[in-house]
Amino acid sequence: MIPYAQIDSFEYSQPVARHLGVLPAIAVGLAKKRQHRHFFQIRYRGDNDVMEVAVLEVPKQMPLTLLPVLRARSPQACRVIPVGKCNQDPK
Repeated sequence: MIPYAQIDSFEYSQPVARHLGVLPAIAVGLAKKRQHRHFFQIRYRGDNDVMEVAVLEVPKQMPLTLLPVLRARSPQACRVIPVGKCNQDPK
């Protein structure tokens, strides 16, 4: 378990699930929507003040719930990293 007070920063990302070449990516993009995986990377201070990182893969709907919770419960994390990271809303 990660205590909210020990979170230094967090970041939400949604990389493409499968990487294709340029032409196949364009062809697949025209036919259907590309799949994305949803990750949260949480940096926190563990025992003995050691920096640790947890990377969590979450379901597609989870960022809509998890981002506001992290922003509210660990506001110090939003001040540590550049504005674009904490204030990104999932699309």
